[in-house]
Amino acid sequence: MFDFVTELTAPVSYAGPVVGVWLAVGVVVLLVLTRRHPERIAETARVHLDTYDPGADREDGTVVR
Repeated sequence: MFDFVTELTAPVSYAGPVVGVWLAVGVVVLLVLTRRHPERIAETARVHLDTYDPGADREDGTVVR
């Protein structure tokens, strides 16, 4: 049915397994950090939170009334 799909050559065909292993290592590191240092995970999450200040100047130059 899929005769038109060709098999990837040697260097390119390694990309999928390499990415999968890299993802697995990242998940393991995240689980270890969550288990041993949960406060570090919470601190990292705070970096990505933006505080909303309705009185602050807007970056696009518009005025909110």
